[in-house]
Amino acid sequence: MSSEMGVRKPEPRSYEAVSRELEIPLDKMVFFDDTLVNIHGARAVGMPAVHVRTVGDVERSVIELIG
Repeated sequence: MSSEMGVRKPEPRSYEAVSRELEIPLDKMVFFDDTLVNIHGARAVGMPAVHVRTVGDVERSVIELIG
């Protein structure tokens, strides 16, 4: 998808493009990634982001979000 958009993470325009495409505000999506620079990029545009190091990180985050 990034090749189609012409932008890549962690460029702010990459997160904004996905938000527009999905018609979901950035603050209503959650970004999961194992690379800190991408996490910082997402947070810089107002998107909640989770640094994933283990499957447990994802599990805990999802439980917190729906809890």
